[in-house]
Amino acid sequence: VLDQRPLSIREQPKPRHPTRLSAAALNLCQTRPSVVRMDDELGPVGHAVVFDLLDLVGVPSETLRLFEVAARKESARRVSVALRAAEDLTGRSRETLALAVSDSPQMLSLTIRVLLAAGNSGNDAVLQMLGQSLGRAYKTESATGEQEHLVSAIEGLTQEQLIVLAACDSKPRPMDEVVERCAGKLSPELVEMATMSLVPRGMFDNPFGRFGGAFYPLSALGVAVRDAAVAAYPTVVEDSDEDAVARG
Repeated sequence: VLDQRPLSIREQPKPRHPTRLSAAALNLCQTRPSVVRMDDELGPVGHAVVFDLLDLVGVPSETLRLFEVAARKESARRVSVALRAAEDLTGRSRETLALAVSDSPQMLSLTIRVLLAAGNSGNDAVLQMLGQSLGRAYKTESATGEQEHLVSAIEGLTQEQLIVLAACDSKPRPMDEVVERCAGKLSPELVEMATMSLVPRGMFDNPFGRFGGAFYPLSALGVAVRDAAVAAYPTVVEDSDEDAVARG
């Protein structure tokens, strides 16, 4: 017979309070700032669901345990890369950054968002971009709102999309020209797929109705994301001479 009695106060589960989760992620008590401790509660969103589904379809418990350990280890690495980028940009320790978070609800919200996005991203360029966005917000809190929009645009970007962004600028270019500028890095099919997937993300300025055809000039958001990518990871997202001159 199942025990139907309500849980006592002591038996109630611990609340998942954002402050506690953020403090755990930044690991305030650590002595080596480059190492992140990932609590069970801060795994990427959806990990628990994946583990439950694998268990339901009959994956052996030992295999499931190995998968879970590997997933959590990789998540910790990704979050650590992003936080290290924020540290490098600001010149502050992780403990100092954590104090800034505790004093600002807006910074707390942005920090949690960046940490969760980093845990779910396998692209090192995106991890650097997320970390630097967080670092810029730490340096100038008045820029937090701008960085929140930038983080929204950065989340989920693929390597192919970053290459397309690096090949574009505010000049309206037809698809053939975008393909040509990505030659040697992506196939024409991948260029078209990546370009079209960037359209609903607001990276291009009205590509279908402004110039009498399909042209792809970067929007203000697209330029901001592109420049963030080049600044964060220039060896992956190569900047062309023409575009570097255009930006001065």
